[in-house]
Amino acid sequence: MSKIIDFSSVYEEPSVATRIDTIKSQLKKGRISKRRLHHLQDELLHLSSSLTDQLKHVSMQTHIAMHEFLRAQTELGALLFDCKNIFIDRQVDSLTSHAQKIARASVDPCMNVSRKITRLHKSIASLMDKEALSLENRQMINVAKKYLQDAQQRCYLETSSKNTKTIRLDFQKANQARDWVDPYDMSLALYETAGLLYQGKGVEGEKEFRSLAPSLQQEIGKLLEEKHLSFQALALQENLVDREHHLYGIIQVLLGYSNKLLYESLTVPSVQEIDELFQDLEAHLKEEISMNF
Repeated sequence: MSKIIDFSSVYEEPSVATRIDTIKSQLKKGRISKRRLHHLQDELLHLSSSLTDQLKHVSMQTHIAMHEFLRAQTELGALLFDCKNIFIDRQVDSLTSHAQKIARASVDPCMNVSRKITRLHKSIASLMDKEALSLENRQMINVAKKYLQDAQQRCYLETSSKNTKTIRLDFQKANQARDWVDPYDMSLALYETAGLLYQGKGVEGEKEFRSLAPSLQQEIGKLLEEKHLSFQALALQENLVDREHHLYGIIQVLLGYSNKLLYESLTVPSVQEIDELFQDLEAHLKEEISMNF
């Protein structure tokens, strides 16, 4: 950082004010020689130039100081953000580790386990309500919830032998291997694709789907294939009942994977839930349009 600037440097020469007063007095006097006037004029120009130079110097120092100030503020903000993220990561790891211990401690009486599970669920809900968790932390929280579910059912997860650090590293590697960056954007794109299909816009829906990252298309394609669903088969369906069944099947997969991107849980909505979702959305949009006109 630059040294603190002392703006009083502009006025460090007491002779400047003194000379101005002196010259002012001399000009108020009666007759003054031409030679003396030239001399006073030169002195005033010199004083003016001197003050201008000092002001430029102070201005430059101020600019440098402001630049350093803004740079330092940006770095401080980034470090504060990093500190908060590390703190949240540790909170999530602690909750996951605690849930893992509860799942492993099957010798505890069920009453004690139930109390611990209730307390931990409250802690998880509180953290999720207060903080916008990253994809990685939502994945960790989902593991914690599975541990708690496992503890409640008195069984063990396949990952129960892994420690919290290993689980987080697994998620990091999986997330980095994908060719898409923001799960929120991908989730929204899947939601929009499902909405187009629900509106009967099959061609537009497939076009939207084909614009997704290749790896995401491949992952969803496998799920569709397992259920014997595809955009091509949908387009070829002539029977209305079969077409509707196929359509809802694809929408369920798209919305289910949209949930997986956000919460690492492939929750597939029912046909009734799909109807309620898009019909409520359509009604809300119509209401907004009518209010604006």
